[in-house]
Amino acid sequence: GHRPEATDAFGARPLAYLVPAAGNPFTGDLVGADRRAALGPDGGEPDLYFGWVTLLLAGAGLVLLVRRRGTVTGGERRTAAMAAAVLVPVGFLWSLPNHVEVLGAELPTPSALGGLFTNYLRVYGRFGVLVGLGLALLAAFALDALVRRRRGLLVGAAALGLLVADLAYGAPIPTWNVSRTPAHVTFLASRPQGIVAFYPPQAENVAGNLYVREELFWQTRHHQPLFFTESPRKNRRWAIRELVDRLDTPNVPQLL
Repeated sequence: GHRPEATDAFGARPLAYLVPAAGNPFTGDLVGADRRAALGPDGGEPDLYFGWVTLLLAGAGLVLLVRRRGTVTGGERRTAAMAAAVLVPVGFLWSLPNHVEVLGAELPTPSALGGLFTNYLRVYGRFGVLVGLGLALLAAFALDALVRRRRGLLVGAAALGLLVADLAYGAPIPTWNVSRTPAHVTFLASRPQGIVAFYPPQAENVAGNLYVREELFWQTRHHQPLFFTESPRKNRRWAIRELVDRLDTPNVPQLL
């Protein structure tokens, strides 16, 4: 089970849907490091920003759906557009922390209701992927309507160009070769299930950040549980993990 405060910590903050990546070469960091740290969900979860251009196109797609215009007048396309229109608000509400403040009043959210029945779910912010899926579908219908107009291909290409700039994460984007599995990963995959600890467990620089990302990815090849996590350390197990974050800390071998 998971503690109630974890549900709050890993819920999506509404502003996270509107703030581009800090490394975006066009918008930069609009909110600053302190404000960005409060956007959540933390713990290494992906950004919930799907793009202002996507939002605008999705709004246009919603108008087409309501007015029965373009290619969403009926059939499977209209059904898909209606499903997308439902996914966006439902996914947004379910992604929120267990309580949100609206005009000074603290209101419960669907995750608070879910917590009454089960504490299995911990990262409600992951429901934000439903928001992105719904927005992308609605935006696709709007883009389809654009390219069918006079000079539509040019307008559509411009919209896609703006979208690429809007979603640019930063340069250079860190990459690594996944076509060849490292020897240590192959070895771990052949061993009985255990717990894998790697160092450094948390990134302190660019090289460290890339290393941590690689090790998290290689878990999909060796399938061994990892010892380290950035989840809130609020119990004895997380305290032990914190004590072994650095190999030069006394008694780390005994704790491991």
